Amino acid sequence: MFGTSRRNFLREAAIASSAVGTMGAVSEWLASPAQASGTLGGTVGCIGGNDPASYLQFAKFLGRKPPMALLAFNQSSPAALWSSVPYICGQGVAFRTAGANVLWSVPCPGAKQLEAIAAGTWTSNYTTLFKSILAASAPDNSAILVRLPWEFNLSWQENAAMDKNSHFNTALFVSAWQVMATIARNISPRFRIIWCPNVTTMQLDPLKCWPGVDYVDYVTQDFYMQAAYNKPGDFSWFLNEQRGLLWASQFAASKGKRYGLSEWGMDSDAFVGDFNAASLWLKGLGTALQHHCWWDRADTINCTISNNAHPGLAAAYKAQWA
Repeated sequence: MFGTSRRNFLREAAIASSAVGTMGAVSEWLASPAQASGTLGGTVGCIGGNDPASYLQFAKFLGRKPPMALLAFNQSSPAALWSSVPYICGQGVAFRTAGANVLWSVPCPGAKQLEAIAAGTWTSNYTTLFKSILAASAPDNSAILVRLPWEFNLSWQENAAMDKNSHFNTALFVSAWQVMATIARNISPRFRIIWCPNVTTMQLDPLKCWPGVDYVDYVTQDFYMQAAYNKPGDFSWFLNEQRGLLWASQFAASKGKRYGLSEWGMDSDAFVGDFNAASLWLKGLGTALQHHCWWDRADTINCTISNNAHPGLAAAYKAQWA
């Protein structure tokens, strides 16, 4: 997600901190390491915004620090993206200090920029961006997860696989993707590239945007259930749709890649049954599951569970993933 119409927080130059207990409590959390889940499945992550206080709030709710947090650069325009690099990378250091491994979401520099990316117009800027991520990451040989333009099968996304004439152009998207992936890999072999369509076919078959096994390390999806559009039990549809969850996990396996949900969330306690079914399905993937990051935010889609806004989902999440 994180698109213009659905993720307003990326418009802001900074995110106001949310309180997480007393300063003593925050210091105590900062001093303790993140803990791996005792259940089968991939790394648990959260998406609470660009301030580590949101991560610490989720950790307090969960009773342990989730090993992963997702950060995203500003995707609204070229100027906004490039100017957000120092801030987001600085926040990444703060998240790492707080105990989280960062999943970095690197978008297009606004809508209809694929021609410019493919032509090399933004190569210098992306080089600076990836070098900044590398500098903000742990000084070791650990993998650095980078999600390149995501939800490209949604026409309203700035990352949409659309040319400057507002037509879907999958070949152009693949060319731009390969340019970005090559820049990252030329900077460091530590970068691991994530290919992440929105779950289901949407406006474009995501398979048409597959850039090839040499340009992808992990296959993931973004998956949300919303009471305004979905009903309890709809998880089965998301699982079995032509380009649904099951397809993507099997596609990943066929390419020798691990699978994940880089974003997921549900905005109503009516979906507790769907949540439990989804969690059991994810656990059933075993070591094939790389990560899953819960959208713990109230903006646009309110899937917040760390503040007990959805007590049923909150209890179910803790039962499944704490």
